Amino acid sequence: MKKLLPSVVLLVLVTSCEGVLDLDPKDVYVPEIAEKQLSTYQGLINATYNVLQSANYYQSNFLLTSDALADNVESVELRIFQAQTVNSVGAHFNIWEIYPGINYCNLVLDKVDNVIITDETLQRPVINRLKAEAYFLRALLYFDLHRAYAYEPNHIITEWDKGVILRTEAVTNIDQVDLRERATIEEGYALIESDLLKAIEIFDSNSINPGVYRANLGAAHALLARLYLYWEKWEDARNQVYEAYTYTNANIVEAANYQNSFAATPHPESLFELDFTPEDTSFPEKVTGSMRSLTYFSENISAHYFSCTVTDNLLAAFEGGDVRKNLITETLIGTNTYNMCTKWEGSKTGGLGYVDNVPMIRYAELLLIEAEASYRLNEEAEARSALNVLRQKRGLPDVTAALSGNALFDKIMNERRVEFYFEGHRWFDLKRNGLDITKDSGVNLSYTDFRILAPIPSSQTILNKKLLQNPGY
Repeated sequence: MKKLLPSVVLLVLVTSCEGVLDLDPKDVYVPEIAEKQLSTYQGLINATYNVLQSANYYQSNFLLTSDALADNVESVELRIFQAQTVNSVGAHFNIWEIYPGINYCNLVLDKVDNVIITDETLQRPVINRLKAEAYFLRALLYFDLHRAYAYEPNHIITEWDKGVILRTEAVTNIDQVDLRERATIEEGYALIESDLLKAIEIFDSNSINPGVYRANLGAAHALLARLYLYWEKWEDARNQVYEAYTYTNANIVEAANYQNSFAATPHPESLFELDFTPEDTSFPEKVTGSMRSLTYFSENISAHYFSCTVTDNLLAAFEGGDVRKNLITETLIGTNTYNMCTKWEGSKTGGLGYVDNVPMIRYAELLLIEAEASYRLNEEAEARSALNVLRQKRGLPDVTAALSGNALFDKIMNERRVEFYFEGHRWFDLKRNGLDITKDSGVNLSYTDFRILAPIPSSQTILNKKLLQNPGY
């Protein structure tokens, strides 16, 4: 896939903030020159979006691994993601490599004020936008690292309160690298919260609206709502949802339009969306695009790479008339029939190039956060109301006023499951609630099992003796 390219050579390329800095003279600007050029920081932010689009992250693996580790995905004929579907030791998320994106954000936040201003009217809004984006993107990167490698604050097992390594200052040469311990989970969440609040303040006070393909005010409120949901700060989560409603042009799609909504760019429900575009390179199959995309793994376009099939358990979770089930269809490989998710159909290249945008935050998530937070606040009528707004747009009747207690909670969790299948939420929804996982295959995973957390790459723990590995590995 063609990604956003930095407009300039970056200040420094980092293989990992905890690993070795890959310093090649051609990749390093003389700081006194680079620090004064606005294009340097535009390039760094673009490079951070590139990190989001990497194969192990939002191009495909982070999302599909979530469903495979949980109970939404089975592997087709022992193909890719098979180890994740049976929760093999070590088969997990692999996103420790996103630390360079954090350093890019740190460089922007540390040094963008060094830019020489020649036109205040033109340059100051750009500088402010870059700062706001850097805070948002750093928060997203750190949040995802915590989701993969740490417990949530209120569901810690055996007092293992380790988060990830926090680094908020820019690293521009190898002498600045120090080997650090993992911060606590609470310290990590506090940093993420602080970054999002700063992003919100800058976006709001400067009336910046860069659109849904970049970090923006509505998305910042929505991501903060998601953070508070994981943190179990229910009132704060719901309040941020209300703010997100105010600062977005997105809305819930009608039932009749749902099936085609994932082919729209941007998705009509998107508050924040990654914009993937086709490459010019032709593959032997006479198509363009990435062989690591969501389409390539979830659609039977190429029998070799179609890997993720919908479980019978997920199929059974749909109610009759639910339009979301229309994006699951049967497909044949030889004489075997599989249930295939068709959310990702390579819509940007007519189904031939495996290229789709990835909606990162959708309006439906706001409604479901509102429903869950309201339930936790013992405001069940409001929880049912938010749930019904979504259900009405998915071809389903309202839940009744009699739906209450654990049954209401289960309904909210089921709505999240059938709404976000193959979008990377399922594993985290089970994990953040401390729930066990039961699969069609008979592989059951207790929440107390060490495999709930991803292993930190051994290359990093070998290099940094202060970096403690997660238990069990």
